[in-house]
Amino acid sequence: MSDKRLKYFLYFTHPDIKTLLLEPKSRRKVLDYFAPLKLTKAYFECVDMKELPGMKDICADFETRGIETAGALLPAHKGPLCYNDVGQMDMLEKRVVDMARLFDEIITDDWLFTNCACEKCVAGRGAKNWAEYRPGLLAAQSAKRIIAPARKVNPKIKLIVKFPNWYEGHDWNGYGHALQIAQFDEFCTGIETRLHETQHQHIPFYSAYFLRKWLALLDPKKNGSVWYDNWEMKGRDGDYLAQVYQGILGGADEIVIWSAGHHYPSGPWSSVYPALKKELPAFEAMAQICAGHKALGVDYYMPHGGNGDEGPYMLPGYLGMCGIPLNPVSEFPSAEGTCFLADNASKDPGLAEKIVKRLREGKDLVMTYGLYQRLKNTEVGNFLQVVDASGSMASKDFGPHGKSKKKISFPKLLLSTWPYTRQAVLRREDGDFAVLMQFKYLNGKVTILNLPENTFDLFRLPEGVLNAIRASLLPGLGITLEGSAKVALYAYAPGLWVLYNLSREKAKVTLKFASGGKEKSFHNAITRKKIQTKKAGEGRSVAVELKAFESIAIK
Repeated sequence: MSDKRLKYFLYFTHPDIKTLLLEPKSRRKVLDYFAPLKLTKAYFECVDMKELPGMKDICADFETRGIETAGALLPAHKGPLCYNDVGQMDMLEKRVVDMARLFDEIITDDWLFTNCACEKCVAGRGAKNWAEYRPGLLAAQSAKRIIAPARKVNPKIKLIVKFPNWYEGHDWNGYGHALQIAQFDEFCTGIETRLHETQHQHIPFYSAYFLRKWLALLDPKKNGSVWYDNWEMKGRDGDYLAQVYQGILGGADEIVIWSAGHHYPSGPWSSVYPALKKELPAFEAMAQICAGHKALGVDYYMPHGGNGDEGPYMLPGYLGMCGIPLNPVSEFPSAEGTCFLADNASKDPGLAEKIVKRLREGKDLVMTYGLYQRLKNTEVGNFLQVVDASGSMASKDFGPHGKSKKKISFPKLLLSTWPYTRQAVLRREDGDFAVLMQFKYLNGKVTILNLPENTFDLFRLPEGVLNAIRASLLPGLGITLEGSAKVALYAYAPGLWVLYNLSREKAKVTLKFASGGKEKSFHNAITRKKIQTKKAGEGRSVAVELKAFESIAIK
């Protein structure tokens, strides 16, 4: 194995510094506790320097152990700041200046947003909506109150902006990706998905992988570390570790752990730390395996900017966890093969014309039924003959594709009997209601996916339906996947496929190579053991059974 790729950075909140680091004896104990991480850097959240009289001594101790020290800016005070409030901006600037005198690098905690709707903010917004107003306000105040003061005190300082993983609400709350990435020296991507079924943000694991790739489109040279936490994850080691893997599979080699206090024995969710220590060699092995490989996927068109209200919420994460590798693009896809257009592609004002042009060129596409509805007053509205689209309907019966364990509700979509475009249906006595539709239009093929009303129900679909959805998207990559949900597929060139079971139950899947798979066997790059394959048409197939949160790297 070549030189170690992964670097770990540990974040100390202001309370962490006060309780764990001010006393030399406690500080040594903390440093010994985290020694297995072989930390490269520590971030110190210095809210009030008067409360931290020993910061220089603390930094000296860390640096003696070979750990670089940097500042961490918390742009909050009892919640998000008002960027039209002079007093709060003065406070923010003071925090920046104090740290710039001590550190050559400062990262912003992900509170660099605002939801303030005071008189000044409402007046400043004028006729705009919040998504149109707040990013400009934040960028202007960041330049004036963070970047300029820091550089004045320390011209060589490096400033990093961290984006949280709730990207659906970024613009509405002031995160303007293009503006902020241009301003700051680097950006850090939040991969804090936590418990996606029960915690309030409900972020599927794969969304973290997708977000890092999507943000990198704006400036890959500034694409830096990833950041995760253990918030309320006691007893959920698999979920906790899955966050880190999304960053590694997404190409990150610098990992910020938030926070020291939450991973220390006194922290409420520190029970995950032993699992983290144990997994360190596996993290490094996966990073080494993926090094030098280019990620592949179905082009998923998601323009930057917008109101954040286009939905469906976190859809890339759900599709990724259904075994569909995605390649985010922020310009309308022109490449051959299939691309995917969800509702949020409607941010593009010329979308309908671009869709028609793509079909004239003989290029296929897959789109959501929600996007079709948004474009029904354009040429796109002529794609389907809709008989009844009133309300919703639920059933367990998916016809030839099997039955679900519980009823699944979909937007009601009854099409004419002919042409019969339905590839997968939800069946009731009075009709076959469309779930997956496919047809020729002009010179290309259109596939429309009607998503369940509860997006999580994608994981509850019969395998036959999931296989049909995958088959509509994956052939352009030369592969298909069949079997259980919640198994993510990460495809790389040359010749690497990672399957990761992101559930707490075992899963069985079969990866099929359409052609060119003349080899009689592949091998697991993690264990270096051979994997037997079977002939499948012109290619080969690999059947895999994975334990909960187990992965396999096929080469």
